[in-house]
Amino acid sequence: MRVIWKAFIIGFLVVNSGFGIWLFFKLESQSFDTVRKSFIHKEVNMTDIKNSQAWEEYMVYNRFDQDHENVVDDKDYCVLVKEYRAQHKPLLDYRGMPLPMERLIFSDYMPGNLVKDVINNYATLVYKYHYLDVSADFPKEKIPYYVNMFFHKTPYWHYYHELGTEFLCPGQMYNHIPGHEHMINKDDSAKAARIYGKKYENRKDCFYQWSFMPLTIDLSAEGECKLFFKHIEDRKFQGIEWIMKKSRNSHNGEGVILLTKSKLRGLKVMYKHGKKCGEINDKFIVQKYIGNPLTVEGKKFDFRVYMLIASVDPLIILYHDGFLRVSLTQYDVSSEESGSHITNTHQALEFVKTLNTTEDERDEMMKEQMWSFEKFEDYMIKQGKVKMNWLNDYVRPLMKKKMYHLVQMHIPNLIKHPGVFEMYGLDYIFDDDLNLWLLEVNRSPAMQATTEEKGKLQGTMIKDILDIEYAILYGIELDPIVENTTFNMIFDDRKHGMDKYYGLIDSECV
Repeated sequence: MRVIWKAFIIGFLVVNSGFGIWLFFKLESQSFDTVRKSFIHKEVNMTDIKNSQAWEEYMVYNRFDQDHENVVDDKDYCVLVKEYRAQHKPLLDYRGMPLPMERLIFSDYMPGNLVKDVINNYATLVYKYHYLDVSADFPKEKIPYYVNMFFHKTPYWHYYHELGTEFLCPGQMYNHIPGHEHMINKDDSAKAARIYGKKYENRKDCFYQWSFMPLTIDLSAEGECKLFFKHIEDRKFQGIEWIMKKSRNSHNGEGVILLTKSKLRGLKVMYKHGKKCGEINDKFIVQKYIGNPLTVEGKKFDFRVYMLIASVDPLIILYHDGFLRVSLTQYDVSSEESGSHITNTHQALEFVKTLNTTEDERDEMMKEQMWSFEKFEDYMIKQGKVKMNWLNDYVRPLMKKKMYHLVQMHIPNLIKHPGVFEMYGLDYIFDDDLNLWLLEVNRSPAMQATTEEKGKLQGTMIKDILDIEYAILYGIELDPIVENTTFNMIFDDRKHGMDKYYGLIDSECV
């Protein structure tokens, strides 16, 4: 009898083990409506890309012969990628989207950074401990041919690794757009706005460069420089009217100088009242100072909002809410203290460090420095300045329109490759008449989660970017995907007629 029971138990285990193995493979390919299937990624027309002015500039500034991040480049890399793509059947969900195990991402963000943590949770990190400052003593690494997205902190990675040959092959995406520096360089951006504005000379209600951004003078351009000094030469000082900024490579509020009476006098001496215009090579711009800013609780603030160029070919632009950055001191237009005028988060952190406060008190101050859009709208309604739904009816549409024009004015400078995308941080300010001004554009905006609320906002945003970009890569209908994210569409060039503009741009302004 005991032998029969043993045989029964063994038989039961064998049968169930076989069933378990069958079920495992069945679920691996079919559960939750998933399926492995061949997917042919769109070929890239590198001939047209290489015939563009943007590519010529890219090749001028390349550093392909220099070592970078311990990566060993391979001129046959895209050949290997193509062979892998032809054989590999990705595991997709019911929407046709790749599952996390198929989202193979190479990233140089530091371990422990918010971006890398999100990628690790919602995708599969390749070389988990690779980062931009990796020691040269570490072993050299080849880029795996199965990578399908490069998500780097380094905004100039493409200058060290040749696009279309050593990385970014068909079936791959990259989170920076070669040529993006023109958008963040303040002198280039002002020049692009002037050129773009000519298109709307007789339609200034649609776009006018000096209501889009404050009047900007490039001091490295001789003609503009001389006009500026001619304007201020005999003008009596009536308070701060201009602010001076580094044109390029400045971050966290660095290189921002309020042109007080003494600073303006020093600038005149430096340029010999305009006689040295064209001789000084330092890259500076002067910009009309918004002296009547809208304030909250008597403090100056600006908006940090986010723009995603999800694709350049075809052009797809999306908007994402951000937050208000509120000064920690009361606003005084006559004050010469930068803390009263500059709202940058880094500047606020540095200011808080100088105070004799506890860590909990400092954390609380940083929470107060960041306001949500909803908190701001509630404040404005209580002050009797706006009506309900002001954010949706006025603020967000206006920010989106400015984003659309910003991208359009810089399109000639961007490499038109279907695999590139980029997120930008834009800084806006309202004046007291509720005119909205674009102050600055930032690439690779900081994702540091300086507050819990900010960390949640940015973490969700990164996850949503992954969904959007993989939807584009795998040819999934985008609108339903975006509806389930925290982004809003601004423009999609794949659509027809006025549908491209999502109701934001009037037909007479196209």
